[in-house]
Amino acid sequence: MLLGTGIDICSVERMEKITVESSFFRKYFSEEEQSYIIGKGNVKYNTMAGIFAAKEAFVKALGTGFTDAGLKEISICHDPQGCPYYKPEDMLWEKLRKLHIKKMHLSISHEAGIAIAMAVAEGEQ
Repeated sequence: MLLGTGIDICSVERMEKITVESSFFRKYFSEEEQSYIIGKGNVKYNTMAGIFAAKEAFVKALGTGFTDAGLKEISICHDPQGCPYYKPEDMLWEKLRKLHIKKMHLSISHEAGIAIAMAVAEGEQ
């Protein structure tokens, strides 16, 4: 059963201004995300914007905002085919269970300097 959806957009230019050397980057992106972003070379800011939008979309799908989830508690990972997925920290999984969420779906896209992400919360009421 669909329990919530969230969508967010993020400007690539905004991420370029922040840079991967900033405290913002270290504060809001997990070490795994930081390595993945830096490894993307010339498109690292597109990737950074997509991951940031995915985190915002996640909390919108929950309907709680960041009151129940911190940006670093939500990691965006990629499977061998490059498909993104959410990897919440253990404490966040407990919060998701209380909201009856069993799975989170994620889609990210980039075009013309904008990244967009959509999250879908699935579970039972």
